[in-house]
Amino acid sequence: MAPISDGAERNLVREAWIEGRKAYVKEKTGDRVAYLWMAAMGQGDLSRFLLELERDAVPREGLIMDVRWNMGGNVHDRVLDALTRPVYAKWRVRGMPETQQSTFGFADKPVVLVTNEVTLSDGEMTANGFKALQRGPIVGNTTFGWLIFTTSSGLLNGGSFRLPFWGCYTLDGQDLETIGGVVPDIMVVNDLNDELSGTDPQLDRAIEEALRRIR
Repeated sequence: MAPISDGAERNLVREAWIEGRKAYVKEKTGDRVAYLWMAAMGQGDLSRFLLELERDAVPREGLIMDVRWNMGGNVHDRVLDALTRPVYAKWRVRGMPETQQSTFGFADKPVVLVTNEVTLSDGEMTANGFKALQRGPIVGNTTFGWLIFTTSSGLLNGGSFRLPFWGCYTLDGQDLETIGGVVPDIMVVNDLNDELSGTDPQLDRAIEEALRRIR
C-alpha cells in the first residue's frame, strides 16, 4: 500500500468519527433523527451542511447538529436561515412522488444543538443565534468565548497582519467575546474518562432531548 500524508490520515480519522456518530444516532433513535457535524463555518462546510440537511435530515423527524470543535468562519446566517426555513407548499411532477417546497424547509422539526468548550468564533455566533431564535435546546458545555471578526492589512514588504474589525453582541448588548461564551440550556461536560472509554455523554443527552421533543 502507498503511504499517505499526515493531513490525509487526519481527514480519514475525522470522517470515521463522523460516520460512527451518525450510525450511533441512527441506532439509538431508530433512524428517526439525523446527525450532522460542522467542523467549521467556511463555504465548503456550508455546502456540505446544506447537502446533508436535505439528504439526511429533511426525510427524518428531527436533527442533532454538532458544532463541537468548530473552528469558525462566517456562514452563520446561512446556517440559521436553513434551520428556520418553513415549508409553505407541496408539489409533484407528473409521475414523480410528492415533495415539499421549500426544498430545505425544516422549521417544523426539532433541532438540538451540541456545543463544547472548543466551539469558537462563528460556531459561537451560530450557537448564540440558535438560542436567540429559540430554535431548540443547546446541550453540552459553554463555548470558548473567542468571537471577534478581523480584517487583514498589507505591509510594504508583502506581508500582512490582522486587526480586530467588528464585535458580535447579543440583542441586549452583551459582547459575546467578553461574557465568557454561549451557555448551553442543558449543561453536560465530557471529560478525559469519556474519551478513553469511547463514550459521549453530550451526544447521549442530545439524543434523549431530540426523542423527547419528537414525542
